[in-house]
Amino acid sequence: MSVLMRATEIEGRPVVTLAGEHVGDVKDVVFDSSKGKMLGFTLRSHGFFSAPRKDVLAWSKVASLGRDAVMIRGEDALEEEALAAEGISEHHNVLGNQVLTDTGTDLGKVADVIIVDQNDISKVRYVIIAGRVVVEDGRIVV
Repeated sequence: MSVLMRATEIEGRPVVTLAGEHVGDVKDVVFDSSKGKMLGFTLRSHGFFSAPRKDVLAWSKVASLGRDAVMIRGEDALEEEALAAEGISEHHNVLGNQVLTDTGTDLGKVADVIIVDQNDISKVRYVIIAGRVVVEDGRIVV
């Protein structure tokens, strides 16, 4: 199933159990930038004065990612160390990261991540806001 969804569109979406219980909201979409794949989500409580959350939602625990909400089977899908088990010691939000070529040329910064297929999270594309772009003979040269 091809979905074409932006990471920035997912941030702030409610996380809801299949029973309809609102357990929190997506704070950040977490990526392993070295492998270019989505790992899951950090969460925030939906109350204005609520304490910061330490639990996360691993992508493998998501039942469905819809236009209006992220669905999970139950609150047991939330884990404190789920992303650390994936080999990522810290939560990584790649938005704003600098993008360099192998030779060190600055391509710009990551503005967004496009999720191409929710069934294959290895299929993500990055939206990059160009740093310095040079045009020569009508062609863009980095």
